[in-house]
Amino acid sequence: QKRKDSEKAFNDQERTSRSEIENEKERIYADTIGPLEAQAKALESQIDAKFAQLDSLYQTQEQYKSQLESLQARVQELDRQAEFGLLSVINDAIQNVDQIEAGGTGRAIGFDSLLDLPTDND
Repeated sequence: QKRKDSEKAFNDQERTSRSEIENEKERIYADTIGPLEAQAKALESQIDAKFAQLDSLYQTQEQYKSQLESLQARVQELDRQAEFGLLSVINDAIQNVDQIEAGGTGRAIGFDSLLDLPTDND
């Protein structure tokens, strides 16, 4: 009987000790891991917000890239038009000079006067 009582007391003490250890473990977990989990959740939230901002920036970048490509094409077209326009003006000027030199106007006009270049007399 004494042995059974000792075993029962030992088992009761073991259960009590296990319960205390489990309670202490939960308290330590709540004190140390709980705040870390809260910080981790806050960091996750911040990271998610940063990724959302990054996605928005990538979309804006794509819009700007598209606009830039469109503007580059427009500038190239305007450059081409200006080049052809300048060539046309030069061609017309050469034709006018040829006509003047051929005596088409009856007046003697030099090429320098068409371009309004300073002469040695100025």
